[in-house]
Amino acid sequence: MSERLKNKVVIITGAASGMGKAIAELFARQGAKIIAGDLNEDGVKSVVEKIKQAGGEAIAVKANVANQADIDNLFSSAENSFHGLDILVNNAGIMDNMEPVANVTDSDQNGSAFSQ
Repeated sequence: MSERLKNKVVIITGAASGMGKAIAELFARQGAKIIAGDLNEDGVKSVVEKIKQAGGEAIAVKANVANQADIDNLFSSAENSFHGLDILVNNAGIMDNMEPVANVTDSDQNGSAFSQ
């Protein structure tokens, strides 16, 4: 295991599958402490279990990035579990109506894929 990210604390959103899962596993192999967030609670718990079985440190947090309380909980989890945060990977998200990200607002959540 490389120690390139040794003891760096990382929040990764969308960590239950796809690119988020791959990033979580890669960063953990590099020595990072992972806060894995996702709407898919079972999926994110599975990713965390795999990281732990490989000797890494990780916690799972069910989080909807469209919900401010969930976002706050991700940051609180980093502070409470690992005493800080070094890296944030904003991976979660769904292209909704192909709107440029700079134009998306909290009110765009209603009825969209964000509110799953």
